[in-house]
Amino acid sequence: MKECPKCGQKMSADAKFCSNCGQDVSDVSLNKDEQESIGYWRWIYRSWRYPMNSEGGAAPWYGIVTLLWEDALLFIGMAIAGSSFANAFFGIHLFGLFGAQVTNLVFDLIIILLLFQVVTILCSMVGHLFIFGTVKGFWHYVNRVTQASNCNTIVAVIAFICLLFTVNSGIISAGYNLFILFGSLFSLGSFVVALRGNPDDEPVMHDPFYGAVIYSAALAIAYALLFAFFRVIANF
Repeated sequence: MKECPKCGQKMSADAKFCSNCGQDVSDVSLNKDEQESIGYWRWIYRSWRYPMNSEGGAAPWYGIVTLLWEDALLFIGMAIAGSSFANAFFGIHLFGLFGAQVTNLVFDLIIILLLFQVVTILCSMVGHLFIFGTVKGFWHYVNRVTQASNCNTIVAVIAFICLLFTVNSGIISAGYNLFILFGSLFSLGSFVVALRGNPDDEPVMHDPFYGAVIYSAALAIAYALLFAFFRVIANF
């Protein structure tokens, strides 16, 4: 927390102006315990308890690394499940016959999903910028969106475990359904963060409804362009 040197008002660590008297507090030091960085796993744990509370001590790489390992778990699990099905029903050992191709495909899918997530975050930033007129930076925003949807760390781990149980089609089906839940929760987190500002230094400039419309329109256009791009790449 910061404390205003003029009136003593306490406010969030990233506030730039006092919410009580308007004093510039951008150069005011934080309390000692809040200046210390937050460890990665502690950040994960806090995000489960308080998804919408922005952690000022989080390193800028926490969000993007979390998205990357979540995506990797999901697609590695799907590759293992798909290979087991091919072996069980068609007698084809995918990793034995096409090991390099399967590995490259999984890697490509991880990068594609991460790209869609980054594009979603950028569209969320556009909506947030319209509503509040300010964004604190790309990596800070990635952390906020990831933190808002960080229950996906649990979803990704459970989905991966389900996909490993290749002898039970019901459990595998649950894994694929969890994959859909994963995407839904990430989209929800991006949407909520676009509409939610910090009351200390992000006053509402435009109606959030129109920010939501802008976010949705930007997302539709961006996804259409990405799908068109991948179709062109696939034809080469």
